Amino acid sequence: MTTLTVLAFSDLHGNKNALTAISDELNQHTYDLCLVAGDLTHFGDADDARETIEQLNATGTPLCFIHGNCDPESTRNVYEKHPGYVHNQTRQLQECLWGGYGNVPVTPFGTHNEVDETVIEQDLIELLSARPTREAQHLCLITHSPPYGLNDLTPTGQHAGSKALRTICDTYQPALMLSGHIHEAAGITVYNYATKTIAQQFAFDSNTKNFHVKQEPHHGIFLNVAAARNGHFVSLQLDETHVLVHRW
Repeated sequence: MTTLTVLAFSDLHGNKNALTAISDELNQHTYDLCLVAGDLTHFGDADDARETIEQLNATGTPLCFIHGNCDPESTRNVYEKHPGYVHNQTRQLQECLWGGYGNVPVTPFGTHNEVDETVIEQDLIELLSARPTREAQHLCLITHSPPYGLNDLTPTGQHAGSKALRTICDTYQPALMLSGHIHEAAGITVYNYATKTIAQQFAFDSNTKNFHVKQEPHHGIFLNVAAARNGHFVSLQLDETHVLVHRW
């Protein structure tokens, strides 16, 4: 697998200063891909969505993104016209197949793009069961919600991730999965598919900026890359056996 350099973020929520910092990083350094795991706007409109996408496009870095639960229908209408929008779709980049899903399980807050867990599971089964088997080893997912139990702990101690996504991960075993949504749960989890247990876990905090994660057989690497609105985003260097992560 050729080394892939990625800038990833989630939950921008319309923060223009944060968007400028991300755009500056993309302009100043070479990235193969920019990944966005949803909530580009904060209940914004079509103009907000268009302005954000245009600023990211202007960096010249290929964009791969989904919506989140704070992106209303008017913003999705803008996103759907962009070739990098991958909600309920897949895109091939080098040896990696990137699949995206922006809808989230029903929340107590009545936000946008909330659906029943059965819908999430069925949508992704239909999407991923059709992929060529030669790409299975390098399946990577971008979802707004994290899977249940993996980078999804709220300040009240509750797991708020998607149980359907957890089932999908156990079934299709992505090598890498990026999400956001639960801002307080930003970090890295290495998950052992064979034993269905957590092998390693790293919380993102102000003291640690660099992480070196080894990709073992039957393991998946899960990152919650929220929240860009607070100035946080990550760079990833991916190859066959390692993921190097730097967090701003």
